[in-house]
Amino acid sequence: KKNSLISTKAVSPKTFVNSLKYLNAKNTLYPVVMNEFIKLNSGDYYEAVLTGAIGIGKTTIAIYTLVYQLYKLSLLKNPQKKFGLDPSSEIVFIIQSVSHDLAKNVDFLRVRELIDRSEYFKGYFPYDSAKTTELKFPNNICVRPVSGTASAALGQNVFGGIIDEM
Repeated sequence: KKNSLISTKAVSPKTFVNSLKYLNAKNTLYPVVMNEFIKLNSGDYYEAVLTGAIGIGKTTIAIYTLVYQLYKLSLLKNPQKKFGLDPSSEIVFIIQSVSHDLAKNVDFLRVRELIDRSEYFKGYFPYDSAKTTELKFPNNICVRPVSGTASAALGQNVFGGIIDEM
């Protein structure tokens, strides 16, 4: 039953990662990475710059955050109206890297893999699997990899995203 996956209120970041209904990734994130993910998605931040050594979880935190924010946006019946956009407008999450190929072949594929494993996204908020260059969801919401040029996301209604290795 599709509606059994719908919550009127977003589940917590920790529940989203751990629950079988959402990412089913319990014990996947190191505790320190999970704590930072929870803090970043507490509602106290609208922007973050993650820095540090290779392998400490910066990209992982960014990817899980993007997917969690996509989930929260999916709970809105009319997101365009909520944000004062024309009903035909796209709402976009961008994944930007030095090149379009890097954006697609690194971060975008990891985002898609998380979404593909999620019962929530499969059952309630599926993307159009016919498209391979982006993830196109209901309500004209999409996740799109873009190049690192200054104009790559120009003119798009960017709701959130990842700028990686810039």
